[in-house]
Amino acid sequence: MKNDSNILILGAGSPHTGKTPSVLWETSSGMVVLNWISKSLGYDLEKIQFVAGYKANEIRQNFPDLPVIINEKWEEMGSCGSLLSIEIDINKPLIVCYGDILFRSNIIKELNASTSSISVVWDSCWKDQALQLSSNDVNRIENI
Repeated sequence: MKNDSNILILGAGSPHTGKTPSVLWETSSGMVVLNWISKSLGYDLEKIQFVAGYKANEIRQNFPDLPVIINEKWEEMGSCGSLLSIEIDINKPLIVCYGDILFRSNIIKELNASTSSISVVWDSCWKDQALQLSSNDVNRIENI
């Protein structure tokens, strides 16, 4: 990944289940979600901007080197408000991801190889996974 990119993780919302922020969950391999995302992005935590809201202090305590921007109105503003709460260098590429989505580094490599002005990556199997959710969870899913 280019070391001059703006990297933003949106993690202000409350988890869909439980009370622990999703970036603090452990994956089946034992790695903490935020560490997985950082590794997949190819960036050290101190080079990433993280927007927090729900239990922001708990995230800061677990990741003291992570630059955390607080979205105090995360419940009202949602993801768009979190995105707008940071300063972005418009002369650098921007990669934005959610704090509760795991992805592999090859996705980021493909994204960086794109020559398009704007590129979007999504899970093409999301509908299959959504069928396993309750109707309340389906209503909470953000759509493009």
